[in-house]
Amino acid sequence: CIRDSNIITLIKTQYFFSLCFILVSLQIQTDKSYAMNFITDFKHNLFNTSSENFEEKALSLFLYQAEHNPIYYHFLHYLRIIPSKIKSIEDIPFLPIEFFKKHTLKTNDFKSETTFQSSGTTGNQTSIHHVKNTDFYLKNCQEIFESFYNPIEAYTVLALLPAYLDRQNSSLVLI
Repeated sequence: CIRDSNIITLIKTQYFFSLCFILVSLQIQTDKSYAMNFITDFKHNLFNTSSENFEEKALSLFLYQAEHNPIYYHFLHYLRIIPSKIKSIEDIPFLPIEFFKKHTLKTNDFKSETTFQSSGTTGNQTSIHHVKNTDFYLKNCQEIFESFYNPIEAYTVLALLPAYLDRQNSSLVLI
């Protein structure tokens, strides 16, 4: 039985790691040494996230993106949001899914090791998520799962996903 506080924590964690994926996916045009130091430090400390430091890390990541990501910077400017006035993760705006359909969202210039695409069930253009390091991406997913449940090895996952198996770029089936 999952308590309400666990659901809230799960939602916040999923939100936080969504921001992490955006950090790894959005194009930054800034001082490369600062960007590299921030990204290296953030990735190094990512798996030491706890309920005590979660909000601080999420806000730090938000401020970094707001200052150093041109697409996100302009999005916030359009919304008339002053990043330094954001004091709660609930107030951090998400990028609309359309951005992932109409822009190549990456951090720095890299060759995508993996590119995930949405299913396109609406018949519209699919959204794209570029992944620089598939191993880090999978480790991140496993860490999130195991932080709420048990080691992944304790589970057998059975799923019938024939349409996804036919799609080579689905994030739901990574073969």
